[in-house]
Amino acid sequence: MDCLRQVGRLRYIDCNEIMNYSIELYALAARLVMVATMYVLMRTFSRWAYFHALIWLPATVAHEAAHFLLGVVFGAQPVGFSIWPRRVPGTNRYILGHVSFADLSWWKKLPVAIAPLLLLFPLGCWLIFASLASARPQWVNLLFCYAALQCFVGCWPSKEDWVQARSAIYVVFGLIAMMVAGYIALLAHI
Repeated sequence: MDCLRQVGRLRYIDCNEIMNYSIELYALAARLVMVATMYVLMRTFSRWAYFHALIWLPATVAHEAAHFLLGVVFGAQPVGFSIWPRRVPGTNRYILGHVSFADLSWWKKLPVAIAPLLLLFPLGCWLIFASLASARPQWVNLLFCYAALQCFVGCWPSKEDWVQARSAIYVVFGLIAMMVAGYIALLAHI
């Protein structure tokens, strides 16, 4: 069988490369299924509040550390950091962690509030792709998938994070609308 096939005049495709590519896609799909299975198993075991906090402790630490890190980078002056779960009075909800800031002005709120999404989601994706290296034992790949799961769970901003980001998002959209209107007005005069 001829492994090189002509496409057009100049390009050649190696059939072995196509097979390797499809095998890598299957491996990636298997890793994603592994992470999803871990998530379902961990959700079933996290019915009790403190057990839930213990299972998702790495995600909580990563989530709050992302807020802290971007708070330092943007000069929001973090003054408090906690990963100790506490119950919200009058409800069945728990706050798993929080970071307090001294100077969280409107332009600092958006990057600090969505810091977990900006930092942990790419890290989780990298961990999934890093687990595809075949030179490691399978238990190491399992640890990579567990770390990726913690990143994916911890990357989503909390309800309070979205509340903090909302005002900044309105300002950013307002500035974008003013720039677009100015650009349209400039084009109308040209």
